Amino acid sequence: MPLSYNNVISCANHQIDNLNYKKNQTFADCHDTSFVMSLVVIFPSIFLNCSISPLISFLDKMDPITYFNNNKIDNLITVPSFILFNKDKISNLKIKNLILCGESFTSKIMNLLLKNSKASNIYNCYGATELSPWAFSYKLKTKDINLIRKFGRVPIGKPFDKINYKFNELNELIISGQVVAKEYLNNPQETLKKFKKFKNTYSYNTGDIGFKKDNLVFIKGRNDTQVKIKGYRVDLAEIENISRSMKNNIFTFCFMDKGRLVLIYNNDKGNQTQRLYNFLKNKLPSYMVPNKIIFIKKIPFNKNGKVDRVKLKTIV
Repeated sequence: MPLSYNNVISCANHQIDNLNYKKNQTFADCHDTSFVMSLVVIFPSIFLNCSISPLISFLDKMDPITYFNNNKIDNLITVPSFILFNKDKISNLKIKNLILCGESFTSKIMNLLLKNSKASNIYNCYGATELSPWAFSYKLKTKDINLIRKFGRVPIGKPFDKINYKFNELNELIISGQVVAKEYLNNPQETLKKFKKFKNTYSYNTGDIGFKKDNLVFIKGRNDTQVKIKGYRVDLAEIENISRSMKNNIFTFCFMDKGRLVLIYNNDKGNQTQRLYNFLKNKLPSYMVPNKIIFIKKIPFNKNGKVDRVKLKTIV
């Protein structure tokens, strides 16, 4: 999918305007350069004369916290899964700005950070490859904590300047403005589904289901995580969110496999499958209770640092 020079530069300028970047700081680069997330490190660094410290070696990846501290990282851009994977060492991380993106930033991860993080600022940034890649940002604030705990997720906040958004009749988030690409390369059918000409730019249907509360935008799931079970429409993200609310549950992933509802989870206290099953029976209608619940000791991650959901589906 082609991104224009204006798309990428616009996103970089929005980052500089909305996040607490300063000249001559050091960014950590945790992403493969073929991955779009590298753009949010490279271009702001060029504009602000900042250094980039790439996380490359196997040994450094095994102990990233030590690497970040030794290289005096100011700005760390990573996925929320990183916090879960390194939860016992987060209190040792010395950075100015922690920017999370690419996955759901849950209230459980927020609680871990509030208890352990020394970062001066914590942000949730939202976007997609089609958005060059960010369009929204939110800085974690004490006044919003109760609201976040109520909904179980940190909001994506507000759009960058000159970016417009709306929710359609299905509550899907539609974004338009300078950061939006115009098409998928050599894929006119998918382009027609997702992109529309909007004034002098384009609009993009993210497929994310959201809502607005207290002037903040929240994402609660995706249209492709909604399934039909026994005639009922079920949001798999809702099952995941409720499952995570059980004490000591760190990670949950819900999906359909051959007509069965499967839930995979990780818990600080080890295998808690029967307890989780009883918990869900009391919280959910019977048709939403998973047919199979699987405990995993270790969460798998892909090369971009996100939870490897494709691999998880193979363990059923």
